[in-house]
Parts: sequence; C-alpha cells; structure tokens
Amino acid sequence: MSTKTKKGLLSGWFESSFWDTKITSANVHGKERWLGYVAGPFGVMLLQSIVNSYFNKYLTDTLGFTVTRGMWIASFMVVFPVLSKLLDAITNVIMAKILDNTKCRQGKLRPWFILSLPITVASIIMMFAIPNMGAKAQAIWVVISYNLFYSVGYTMWYMAYELSAALSTRNVKQRSGNSIAGQVTKNIGTGIISILFPTILSMISRSVGGDKQGYLVSLAVMCAIAVPLTFIQYFYTRERITEERRVTEGEGELVQVKEASFGTQLKACLKDKYWVMFIILIFVYQVLNALKSVSQIYYAGWVVAGNAYGEAAAIQARFTMIAMAPMGPMLFVVLPLIKKFGRTKMIILGSAIAFVGALIAFFGAGSTMPVYAGTGLGGVGAMFYVYTTSTP
Repeated sequence: MSTKTKKGLLSGWFESSFWDTKITSANVHGKERWLGYVAGPFGVMLLQSIVNSYFNKYLTDTLGFTVTRGMWIASFMVVFPVLSKLLDAITNVIMAKILDNTKCRQGKLRPWFILSLPITVASIIMMFAIPNMGAKAQAIWVVISYNLFYSVGYTMWYMAYELSAALSTRNVKQRSGNSIAGQVTKNIGTGIISILFPTILSMISRSVGGDKQGYLVSLAVMCAIAVPLTFIQYFYTRERITEERRVTEGEGELVQVKEASFGTQLKACLKDKYWVMFIILIFVYQVLNALKSVSQIYYAGWVVAGNAYGEAAAIQARFTMIAMAPMGPMLFVVLPLIKKFGRTKMIILGSAIAFVGALIAFFGAGSTMPVYAGTGLGGVGAMFYVYTTSTP
C-alpha cells in the first residue's frame, strides 16, 4: 500500500505500516468476523450499555440528584435526555460528513475507532466522577459529560462502526454476516451488563467503601477492557470497498475516485419516501429502546416486585435473559420469512407481536408471570426488526 494519499481529512495520519490492518485476504473469514465484528466492538458496547442502563440510577440513587434538592430537577431529568438526543442526531449528520471527507491511508472509518477512544474514556470517567457541589453546577457537569460521550466520542466510534460492514466487502453474503455479527454483539453487550454488572458493582463497592467510588472504579475497569478491544476491532477490520475506489497515479500516489458530495447524496435520499420512512422507523426504535434501558431497573423494583427495590437487579437480569432468548432461534425463522414475504410485512408483524407483548406486560403490572410473558413476546417482535434491518 502506498504511503501517500490525496489531500483531505486525516491525510498524512496513520502512515506507518504499524497501523495497517492485519486482514489481508480478499474475502471475509472467521478471524475478521469474530475479532473485528464481535469481540472488538464489544468493549465500547459495554460502556454504552452501562451508561444507558445505569447513569440515571447513579444520578438518583447514588448522587441524590432528585427533587429533594430542587423541584426543577424533575423537569431537568426529562428535558435534558431529549435535548441531548436531538444534539446527538445533529452530530451524527456532521460525523457522516466528516467520514465522507476522510482521506486516510487506513480508510474512511477505521482511524475513527482509535481517535474516539480518548474522548470516550475521558467522558465516561467524568460522568461517574461528579464532584460534590451545588445541584445546578452538577447539572451542568452532567450535560457536558453526557454529551461529550454520546454526541462526540460515541458518535465518532458508532458512525464508523455502523458503516464498517457495508465497506468490508462487495460480497452480499459476507457483508450480511458481518452485519448480523454486529447486531448480535449489541444485544449480548446489553445482556451481559444487565446480568453481570450489578454483581460486579456490588463487589467493587464493598471493596472500595461505597457506591459512588464503586461506580467510578467499575467504569475505570470497563474502560480498561474497552480500549484493547477497540484496538482489536481496528486491526481486524478491513475496508475493501474503500480500497477499490482508489486508483494509482504517477509515483504511486494514492488518489480517491471522485464521488458525489454528501449534500448530493442526502438530497437524493430525502427524495426517496421509503428511505425517509426507514429513518423514522430507526429513530423511533432507538428512542423507545433507550427509554426501556433507562427505566427497566426502576420498573423491575417498583412495578414487578412492589417496592422491593433491592431485588431489582435480579429481576432485571431475568428480564434480559428472557428478552435475549429468541435471538438465536429467531435468526432461522426471520430470514426465510423475509425472503418469502418481504421486509415490510416482517417489520409490521414484528411490531404487532412486540405491541401485544407490551400490552400484556402493562396490564399485568404487579404480577411477575404476565410481565415476563410480555417481555418474551417483545423479544420475539424485536428480533424481526433487528434481523430485517441488519441484512441486505
């Protein structure tokens, strides 16, 4: 591979052969899929799952960030996540433009796995090391650290990660395999956190003398796991399509083939009603999924087991295991159905199943078995969405 690239964002960065991918094969094989799309992304997914599920609980139960310190906090806890999601949507578009303009020897995406790490780790530590100060000062700290993670560090990593399967190969079957592997990693990351993190947190908290210190040490440990795994992701992925789009000229200088601008591509997408509908579907799913993750720990303690909040972690673990149980079997059910009936009908069917499950859980609140049954149906319905959107 030539050491010169056309001028652009990150041109001249990662030029040393040390940063070259370890994947040299023309086709995707097991090592690339298992290390690059399963093990590697698992680290950052762990961090995101913890933030999604436990940051609110840390604020309310450990930091005491509740209405007892000011009535405005109730509104803040509702408004701040919504506004942060809107900011995150804006930074996603900005990051897409940045990726489009990246002209690095190592590709458009892979360098951002590494570049996201300092911001991601620093913001995680900030989120769980909030100083003892006034409520308003803590609220400012929360907004800055949370958005530094979600709208900057995690966005840098996630946008590159989401596109990595698409640029890994032109082979549809291999690309589909990489994409499904990524979806499985997302669900496993969430499941592991729900099942194991409460136990890990409890053990560390007892060792260091309190929940506040326990959260900080636990997250530091998770960051120490995430960093090497992200390096594995970087070294064991390859952008074959990005490489194909380059041509060699003159003295081996690497030049990018001219492509349509980001603005042109966006205008073309917005003219397609199905693209717009699909984006809305993804947005709604992500919002609902985020709300579920944030509220599940409270729901487990306050609704399912009355006010037995101490049992919440064990109940939440059972929720997660029930919801994850359909993941493997549904792969062999959904894919043949997609081929026979199409994606639209499968999305509608999955949504209907999930809706029925939600109704059963809602009307069965306070009774364990109806809630678990509803959770199981919801997991089945979710798999229709996951496998429909993750396969070409």
